[in-house]
Amino acid sequence: MEVLVQRVLVMILFAVNLSLTHPGASQEAANCPLLPDSLLQKILKKIELSHYAKITPLLCADINELNRISPDKFEITTGRKNGEPVICLLVSRDQPCKYVLGKLDKTLSPASALSSIFPSSMPISDVLNETVERLFIRPSSIIK
Repeated sequence: MEVLVQRVLVMILFAVNLSLTHPGASQEAANCPLLPDSLLQKILKKIELSHYAKITPLLCADINELNRISPDKFEITTGRKNGEPVICLLVSRDQPCKYVLGKLDKTLSPASALSSIFPSSMPISDVLNETVERLFIRPSSIIK
């Protein structure tokens, strides 16, 4: 009985690790875990728990790269991939959607969905701006 429980736990842990990586990277999954209690892990958890987006698997190479970058450089914004609204993680505004973290619900405004997933106090402008500006959120300032 104990052996069966251990096997089930190993399969669950393996499945959780694979769900955060690219489906084709299953053999690499053990080599690219998220750092424990990392900001990236917390960001993905917030997206996963929201009703506004679904997680997009990351490539193992992307996870390894992100694990080496200072979390203070992370910014989250929205973008479009294949006509779908997505949540993006960026470390440079030159590449605003280098890492796609999730697909947003198409029925919602991307900026509204993003601000619901990552609530923060945003400054209110004195001037009414009728264009939709891209929202950039620095998660290190709101996720502890």
